[in-house]
Amino acid sequence: MLASTGNDFTLLVETQPALFVSFGGVMTQDKKKDAAKPDGENRFPSGLPLRGWPGYRTRDNRSGLDPIDTRAEAAHVSGTFLYDVLTFGLRTRNPFHLIMIFLFGVIPFVFLAFLVLGTLSSGIPSNWSVLILPVFLLIATGALTINFALSILHIIGILHRPK
Repeated sequence: MLASTGNDFTLLVETQPALFVSFGGVMTQDKKKDAAKPDGENRFPSGLPLRGWPGYRTRDNRSGLDPIDTRAEAAHVSGTFLYDVLTFGLRTRNPFHLIMIFLFGVIPFVFLAFLVLGTLSSGIPSNWSVLILPVFLLIATGALTINFALSILHIIGILHRPK
């Protein structure tokens, strides 16, 4: 088959893998690059692409612009992040991320801890619903505070990341 690419003509030879022969040289293009890899080097955990896994929306012959696949991948990444935060498996060495975790985790945790302890030490409140939001935020910021402390211990070298 003869195809025109501007002023240059390229001869397309259909073989496995596809071989593009031009007058300037030979270039191979393997369309089944994931299938050719050994099992340990595949992008997907089970070898099959699953919606939401990173790399699914940009798999072979896809542009990566599908809004459903993009949202599914964002949801998967968000769920993985929340899982790591709540199971205390979030570790980072990035100074920007550490500063953000400190600003949105440690500082609010200390403030809320004093707020809740001050409320409870002044006597039993007549309306317990006043403490629902602060206690919920105390749990969320407490998880970030623990992850911050574990990341610092990991950077210092005292703690190693669990396998």
